[in-house]
Amino acid sequence: LGGYEVSSVLASELDAFTVRSAPAVSRVSFIELRSGTDGEPVEPSAGSRKRVEGWPESGVEVELQALAGPAFWNVADLVDVPGLIELSVRAAERILVGFAQESVR
Repeated sequence: LGGYEVSSVLASELDAFTVRSAPAVSRVSFIELRSGTDGEPVEPSAGSRKRVEGWPESGVEVELQALAGPAFWNVADLVDVPGLIELSVRAAERILVGFAQESVR
């Protein structure tokens, strides 16, 4: 897996896992970080749109966003992605407010 050895049990579980099925949650904020110049608007890729396309029919509210920025997980040095932090905080706030409103009902 990515050049790393994994146990046969983990390999079997990963093989059985499907990311196409909707997650067992009511809301998802799907943020795709794409290469490009920070600050330039980008659109979610066709792959990301395809990944979430059936989730609303499964009862999952989906917010799909894309952001231009560096692939921080694939570099040796630490890289800050302020736009990703901002989007993540806003997504968490929207989800928490939604849960609070649901619990009041």
